[in-house]
Amino acid sequence: MKNFEIRKATLEDLDKIVELGEKLHQFHVEMNEFYNIYHKFENHREFYEKELKDEKSLYLVALVDGKIVGYASASYFDLKKEAAPIVGKIRAEFVEEKFRGLGIGKKMVYTLIDWLKTKNVSYIETGIDVKNQKNIKNFEKAGFEIYSVNMLKKIR
Repeated sequence: MKNFEIRKATLEDLDKIVELGEKLHQFHVEMNEFYNIYHKFENHREFYEKELKDEKSLYLVALVDGKIVGYASASYFDLKKEAAPIVGKIRAEFVEEKFRGLGIGKKMVYTLIDWLKTKNVSYIETGIDVKNQKNIKNFEKAGFEIYSVNMLKKIR
């Protein structure tokens, strides 16, 4: 088994995060072409750079033999109502295919959960494509429940 390291991402990791984000995007497009809608209207480099600087976001990178092989991110937001809870969101989690099955994704997810707990969130949500049953099962093992289903109909 390969040893790996998880650490907080820095701006020096931006190029690799953009590259891995593109691979995550392609992974989703293979499940459903609808995901291309996000790709056309967003400058990913600017998006990730802004996120890396945001104090309400955390990006992690996973390294094997000193090379970044995965990343994950989370953020939290306050609904600005006096009694409303703070909600966290695991936004992305991706590991290069040849490094899957080593526990890297699991370690990143649990690290993000621990970070979100320090931010006093009441709930953590994530979005997973329904066709990605393996990841759904992994998040269920981490204590997540399915609470909503989004549906899509292509009309042109």
